[in-house]
Amino acid sequence: MIFFAVLGIPIGLAILIYCNEFWVKIALGLLIICYALYSILKKSTLHLKTDSKLWLFICGFLSGVFGGAYGVNGPPLVVYGNMRNWSAKHFRATLQAYFLPASFIGALGYFANGLITIQVLKYFVISLPAVIPAI
Repeated sequence: MIFFAVLGIPIGLAILIYCNEFWVKIALGLLIICYALYSILKKSTLHLKTDSKLWLFICGFLSGVFGGAYGVNGPPLVVYGNMRNWSAKHFRATLQAYFLPASFIGALGYFANGLITIQVLKYFVISLPAVIPAI
């Protein structure tokens, strides 16, 4: 899934950098609303008994796009995990193994495009005393 996310991250970064901020926010809001409605209204869900390369590609790629554009990798991963009927333990392990490399690659993309500035790094360092105990 990480491989497919790496393919989507540059597209997400391009959306973040080149698209109108208003439309980027509208798209994020629609994504959240659609997923919430799907979660509330679903009658029957698709269940996968084994890994599906097509669904791994779709969910991994969309996760990369959403991660690159919004820093929100999670919803496509949750959709895939629900389709696979993962246990809570499997979810936690998979998400932890996924987020570190995907977030690191996304951060490299942000840095390469000048989105991580001295001011951002300053706020990051200031937040560490609260973040470390939370982790």
